[in-house]
Amino acid sequence: MNICFIGKHPLKPQLTDNRLDAPIFLHFAKTFDRVFLIFESADGKDHHTQHQNVEVFLVGGTRGFLGPARFPMRAFWLGRMLHRRHGIDVVTSSEPFGSGLAAILLRRLVGIPFVFQIQGQLLNLPAGSYIPLRRWVTRQVTRIVAVNAQIIRCVSNEIRDTAIRSGISERKLRLVGNRIDFERFNHAESGEARENLRTKMGLCPDDFALLFAGALLRDKGVYELVKALELIVSAHPGARLVFVGRGPERAGLEQAVASLGMADKVIFVGEVDHDEVPGYMAAADVFVLSSRHEGWGRVIAEAMAMALPTVASNVGGISGVLIDGETGLLLQSNSAEEMCEAVGRLIDDPALRRRLGERGLEVAKREWPVKKQADELVRLHVELVWEASR
Repeated sequence: MNICFIGKHPLKPQLTDNRLDAPIFLHFAKTFDRVFLIFESADGKDHHTQHQNVEVFLVGGTRGFLGPARFPMRAFWLGRMLHRRHGIDVVTSSEPFGSGLAAILLRRLVGIPFVFQIQGQLLNLPAGSYIPLRRWVTRQVTRIVAVNAQIIRCVSNEIRDTAIRSGISERKLRLVGNRIDFERFNHAESGEARENLRTKMGLCPDDFALLFAGALLRDKGVYELVKALELIVSAHPGARLVFVGRGPERAGLEQAVASLGMADKVIFVGEVDHDEVPGYMAAADVFVLSSRHEGWGRVIAEAMAMALPTVASNVGGISGVLIDGETGLLLQSNSAEEMCEAVGRLIDDPALRRRLGERGLEVAKREWPVKKQADELVRLHVELVWEASR
């Protein structure tokens, strides 16, 4: 059996340099004879490399005005060429616009069955962060790709329910959650990183650090979080807020922080490599995600893997990740007042923080190890190969 992954996000030429993705591809390589990867190039150039039975094709020239249209056409051409030379039994697509369109062409013109993976909020982009036309186009293209797929992987019950409400056939849907790399998100070895990063960020030993990691979008509740910090520091002057990530609200947040006179209370780290996220989680005392919408909440699962107690809005798929009062605290709204109350409770109760963190780590290790999720994904693709061969 041979499988072809098509994805729009950039990869590095050497497979093992892609620490987030390489483990899952290598796991597939244990079952499939050949694993082909067609992805966008991180440096804009074409690359062709091989690692064991995994062959990597990276497509450059996808920037600029016509760049986005080049990727699906070149991915289709590569897929068709590989099918003619080696035979491809199944294609898997990870997003609608680039890889999804290429997968449709391979399905319709070549006859290769494919699995479509719906992650995030493709079917229901937040209204506050995207213009109506972008939301409508994304939803329609996602539905078109889903209609043409034989099997659709959803990473949470929330995404699955949204897909059903969007008119996607329930019989196609399979629930397979995300995974956590515990070699990187390793709480047991986080002590040194905690001290180094706290010193780097100018945090004092007695400072209580709140961490937000993600895109700086209005619908992530970032302004409410800044307002909550203003309320928190009135009772807990040592509280600090660390933003890790980039986004269109960065300038607005800086202005809001300055207008509240809290420039010395908020640290903007900016975008960091995913490998650096565990260090910032180790340096924090509480993780806060005050989103208005969320498909699954992978970053919460990562915080749990670092034994970091979490406060999060009870929206979307978050309740499927975070257990209120057991692995974290769920908010019924993302209001500043409710966030202040929850964070204040954790500041005042170190034993509660420790208990939530320890229990969160236990759940994360049980529910989201790479091997468990990878096994389920492999079974899902093998299922489609068997069905197609009947």
